Amino acid sequence: LPFDPTDIQQAVSQTLFVKNPGNVALAVHSIIGVGDNPGDFQIDAPPTASIAPGASAAVAVTFTPAAAGSRRAVMRVSSSDPAKPVLDVELAGTGLTQSQSWRNLYFQQIENTGDAADLADPDKDGANNLLERAFNLHPLQNGARQLDPVTGTSGLPVTSLAADRLRVEYVRRKGGSNAGMSYEPVFSSQLDSPAGWSPTSRPETTSSINDQWERVIAEDELSGVPNRFARIRVIAVD
Repeated sequence: LPFDPTDIQQAVSQTLFVKNPGNVALAVHSIIGVGDNPGDFQIDAPPTASIAPGASAAVAVTFTPAAAGSRRAVMRVSSSDPAKPVLDVELAGTGLTQSQSWRNLYFQQIENTGDAADLADPDKDGANNLLERAFNLHPLQNGARQLDPVTGTSGLPVTSLAADRLRVEYVRRKGGSNAGMSYEPVFSSQLDSPAGWSPTSRPETTSSINDQWERVIAEDELSGVPNRFARIRVIAVD
């Protein structure tokens, strides 16, 4: 019995039916999970231990992957069926990281390859998939716009001046490394110098957008500097 791929610790359910095709009552002794990952498959056994002739009993199976990758178990049904007293039903599903889940949503694949690769830009708008995922943009819709300050929920980071200090505002996935990526605002006086970028010591300001996203404002620790630049370092971590 295959289950749809789902995020780690996110549940997806299916219902199976144990049917009695015989002409006498079928006694169900037990329905348990065994195999490699039985803890990932919660089995809700039928409320009755006896199934009448021609009747069936529903068994709800909930798949909640504890880790990424292939997850497998066996639902073992023991009954009074003389022909097959033990029936094994294979259970299989795939746990997805946040990165894999995002690729599956937009590209129907989980591999970091082709149009779904982090550095690919299938909509050719100048923002690769990693940036589109980081800043809540659609990877297949051309138009990598900047974030609308204060009210925006998606878009590339936007800079402004606040009390003679450079400010960068951006949206961020909640959950830290559990979100599949890390964000680091950095500032520099030299746009083309890789060694000149450094984080600020000033605390960030955050406001919640919904259960997945938050809006963040970071300010430079220097003020009154003639030339100052800001960027957000984004790194995939799963």
